[in-house]
Amino acid sequence: MNKKGIFSAIVAIAAIITVAAVIVSASAPAVSAENNNYAETVLKTKKDWSNLRYLLDKALSDALADSVDIGSCTFMQSNIKITNYLNDAKDSSFSECGFTVPQISGPQDNLLVTLTISCSKTANRFTASFQKQAEFRKAIVSGGSPCNITVTDLQSGQTEIDWTAP
Repeated sequence: MNKKGIFSAIVAIAAIITVAAVIVSASAPAVSAENNNYAETVLKTKKDWSNLRYLLDKALSDALADSVDIGSCTFMQSNIKITNYLNDAKDSSFSECGFTVPQISGPQDNLLVTLTISCSKTANRFTASFQKQAEFRKAIVSGGSPCNITVTDLQSGQTEIDWTAP
């Protein structure tokens, strides 16, 4: 090969490498954007799950307090009433989430409520789903005249409801 041929080969190889680098760098933002969309969808799904769990936790306390018969000041556990209360609390902002029928067990001063919460979101061509069982521990104390109802979250130790009938 003569000197012109070597120079031409080097220029041709440099041009091929430059074209390849441009192609790779041009496609990288598209892949990165897809990864960002997927990551954002996953984060939104988990955020919705967490927000719904918090909402159901607070609605459960309301449902338990509302399950006390004011006349006799006695807790009347009603799984149907509690489930309906939770369904009413879940508004349209959680349309991509749902939960199973709550399972309620234990005595009034140490109720265990378990249910499975699941959320799913679709963005572009990605679908992210998250499902996990949630447990809530509550204590309901009712008594006195007039009737006083106290609901305590046993997991945090916080009194969530302290209400006395008029």
